[in-house]
Amino acid sequence: MGFDTIPIGESQVIHIRCFDVLEHIPHVVFDYDTGARKFPSMQLWSEIYRILQPGGTFEFQIPNRPHAGDTHNYEHVSTWTEELVEYIIKGPDKEKAMYHNCCRFSVVQLEQNATHIRGELRAEKP
Repeated sequence: MGFDTIPIGESQVIHIRCFDVLEHIPHVVFDYDTGARKFPSMQLWSEIYRILQPGGTFEFQIPNRPHAGDTHNYEHVSTWTEELVEYIIKGPDKEKAMYHNCCRFSVVQLEQNATHIRGELRAEKP
């Protein structure tokens, strides 16, 4: 997940729920075969956007790191903040082009508490 395309056609899905998954996808990896950096977490967001219908929703929950009382889970390979989520969902721009991010979402709900960030986003598509 995050390295390949999701085997679903474009604009086919109404709702995606993804709880406690995104933190297991790295933000950046180095591909030794091609000598290039890849951005699996951004690729996954772009794939989620691609398969959602216009107005389709993406519901997620991710650990809010770091937080008081946090014990590191070594299976969590990426750190998330509400600011990073907001950066990703605002849509493409020159800076994000290097990450291959082409998604634009509006916020239905985005909240964080002491341990998690939880959100529901709507795919903004023509």
